[in-house]
Amino acid sequence: SGSPPNATAGSIATHPRIALGERLLVVSVHCDDAVLSLGATMSAHVRAGGRVTVATVLAGDPSSTRAAGDWDRATGFCLEGEATAARRSEDEAACAVLGVEAVHLDGSDDQYADRSTDWSLAAITELAGTHDEVPVPGHPLRHPDHRAVATKVFQELAGRQMRLYFEQ
Repeated sequence: SGSPPNATAGSIATHPRIALGERLLVVSVHCDDAVLSLGATMSAHVRAGGRVTVATVLAGDPSSTRAAGDWDRATGFCLEGEATAARRSEDEAACAVLGVEAVHLDGSDDQYADRSTDWSLAAITELAGTHDEVPVPGHPLRHPDHRAVATKVFQELAGRQMRLYFEQ
């Protein structure tokens, strides 16, 4: 029939037992989360003819001139914007290697406690409208940012085709 093995109509098989929709919107909490957790799956999906967009909710504000948070300072950055720009650049390079599109939203993570909940999922909702499925972090959700983003995505996209993925 010309369909990959184990695929259903309108889907692409990237694993012998899992058929995925053609267009995936992978929700990533921080830069690199999706690449580290689903890199092989996303790459296989693209090689099988699918399209993948990785939307990172807490990718930070690259124009910020405020002092770096504890984690960013410990990794050698003086300003939030410097750390954000470096992480986004690394994430874009990793996504390019996998053949997936990177979309970075300006939410800040918990090291910037006063801004850790100032993010909106309007962009995720809009992107979800042009994708077949939305893989979302599902386990173990140990980090408070991961719990907050996953909870908000589930509420925002209720009724959409979502899948949970194991975080690495």
